[in-house]
Amino acid sequence: MAKPSKTTPSDDGPTVQVTFRIPEKWLYRADDIAEALSTDGIVLHRTDGFRAAMNAGFEKFEAKKAR
Repeated sequence: MAKPSKTTPSDDGPTVQVTFRIPEKWLYRADDIAEALSTDGIVLHRTDGFRAAMNAGFEKFEAKKAR
């Protein structure tokens, strides 16, 4: 397992880099999420869209698991 980076903080703590393959259409879905979450002066990108989608998925899974 990769050691967390101590130089790249996030809201949830240190980050790690991961690489995996996804269906091509997910790129456009992540772009749409990033665009929807962007506001005047704060432009989000594809990576932010993926992070938002994964976080929402984790929260949904954890809520279901806690029942």
